[in-house]
Amino acid sequence: MEKMKANKAKKSKPTLIIQSRGKERCHNRSPYNMRRLQLVGWICTLGILLSTCRNMDPQYLRPDGHGTGYVLTPLGAIVQGPWEYDPSLSGGNMSIFCNDSLLFSKKIDYSPVQKQLVFQLFQGGVLKYWYKRDYSRAPIDTSYTQNGNMVIKPYKPLPGQIKIMYSSGEWKMNALDSSIHIKLGDSINGPLLFEGKYTNLSADYLALRETIKYDSVINGKTTFCRKVQTFTFTHPWLDPPF
Repeated sequence: MEKMKANKAKKSKPTLIIQSRGKERCHNRSPYNMRRLQLVGWICTLGILLSTCRNMDPQYLRPDGHGTGYVLTPLGAIVQGPWEYDPSLSGGNMSIFCNDSLLFSKKIDYSPVQKQLVFQLFQGGVLKYWYKRDYSRAPIDTSYTQNGNMVIKPYKPLPGQIKIMYSSGEWKMNALDSSIHIKLGDSINGPLLFEGKYTNLSADYLALRETIKYDSVINGKTTFCRKVQTFTFTHPWLDPPF
């Protein structure tokens, strides 16, 4: 029995020594590890604070008036992400008014260019635009749920997956009277030239109304008329691909 106890003691001794050394090693390195963890924590905290300060820029966000949070300013909403003609619709609307009376109203189908166009507005009048045909793959992603239902969503290209991107043109807006001017391209023959007002603007929806005034002769009398065109835009995604 004494020999068996001695053997057990001998066998357990290396285990105790290993555990003791392990504890000593952990104890000796813990100040270093703590300093590393503190440094990582400070860096993460600083990143969060910087991100919060940037996101709280009063140009883009303002208090909601109820003390519960913030809402986007008109500038913040319009530079939130790229815009495309609302793909859930097939066109816009055109109405003709003469002497403030509605003569007729009809639907306007999207042109081939409008169906392909995507544009992004940035602060300072800078813009970019491109066409869906220049994506490196089809502009629509199709997937299926477990129940077999089809899910269709816009394809979000990664940096470099848009073959050609244009940066010529200009834009400006006035939030006081909702007026906005957008010109894509260097000439009036560009893909979009808009001069009018935004009638609805939110984080994910934009309605533009353009009014063209002209004179017309009706029944021998000069009549003041207005052609009003309205188009709506949505975001294919919120964060830009560049």
